[in-house]
Amino acid sequence: MKIDKKIPLPNKQKMKYPWADMEVGDSVLCEDSSARTAAHNWGKSRNIKFTGQKGKEGYRVWRIE
Repeated sequence: MKIDKKIPLPNKQKMKYPWADMEVGDSVLCEDSSARTAAHNWGKSRNIKFTGQKGKEGYRVWRIE
């Protein structure tokens, strides 16, 4: 069996939402309310804050900090 070196690990996490790419003041429109919960949980461990609100077209989530 051959040992391979310096082979990078594949990125396991494929994010459903673009939280990591958002800057303060950016927002995204999502179809369901689970996006707001996902943003809160993702941001909590990174000290980033989000808020969300239900609108006519769906749920909008903003990055606020």
